[in-house]
Amino acid sequence: MNRNLVFCISCYCDTKEKEDYLIKNINFIKEKGYKVTIMSPISVSIEVQNMVDYCFITSENILTEWPSRAFCMWNEWHINNKTFKMNTTQPYYGWAHISQTKRMGEIMINHGFEQFIFLSYDTIIDESHLNEILDFGQKIVFPTNDGKHIREQGLDLYAMNKENLLKVISLMDHKVFLSKNWGISTYMSEKLFKPLEFKTSKIYTDDAIKFHKNLELFNHSNNKKIKFFISTPYGNNNVSILFYDNKKDDDIKLICNNKVIYKDKKNKTKLIDTGTFKKDINEFYIVLNEDLINLLPIMNSINHTVIDINE
Repeated sequence: MNRNLVFCISCYCDTKEKEDYLIKNINFIKEKGYKVTIMSPISVSIEVQNMVDYCFITSENILTEWPSRAFCMWNEWHINNKTFKMNTTQPYYGWAHISQTKRMGEIMINHGFEQFIFLSYDTIIDESHLNEILDFGQKIVFPTNDGKHIREQGLDLYAMNKENLLKVISLMDHKVFLSKNWGISTYMSEKLFKPLEFKTSKIYTDDAIKFHKNLELFNHSNNKKIKFFISTPYGNNNVSILFYDNKKDDDIKLICNNKVIYKDKKNKTKLIDTGTFKKDINEFYIVLNEDLINLLPIMNSINHTVIDINE
């Protein structure tokens, strides 16, 4: 066992499922006798704190949003020879991960460690990954495969010695990252791993938990009786709302700035343009039978969404 080696785990465990996988990885590492440090922008349980050697809670959690950088996702709803394409964005946390790599690396260097393994709380790791790291630990990065996309050099698992870590830290540049439309994995590969000639493993890994798995990304409703998607394009554009996939024949009214702009049956797929910019809407709600659904806080929480129609 190399006592100069430390595992550095980036965390954001806001659910029990995420914390359970973090605990699983900590147990795997500790069973091998290695030191573990974790860093998180939110609090972690006492159980987790007691399992690791170092635990850091940081206020740094650098997220970017549209139009700077964001996760972009879409879904389609088909009806009456029309396709409604719902496009949504979510805050991009790629640089937050890199920032944690930098901070943990700097701290652990000051604690006297010489060998560093970086992973996420839900990285899928086993004996094969560990053995390859011990063989090629000076600088190695693992590819990722989520069943849909393969990345030659991913961010879920990489390792390096002190000399290469200092080089990696010196090359990290947020402005360079934002200067091109690339993902964080591509940035790390093109600007850090390849220039420093990191070995690329042939053993794949991946993250076990998909951040968007349980999110209702295309249903903005907080009422189980109705589904809708609000379109709020970034900048000065009209707000629209799409009612879709509603089965029951209930009465519905849409009210914007004290005017009824739509009145019909809920079970119809309908796209309604409010004719009003987001900044000019001060009253926005749905009346569904006896229910009143306030759309204003929902709309104001959305950064950038768009609906495209293809006929």
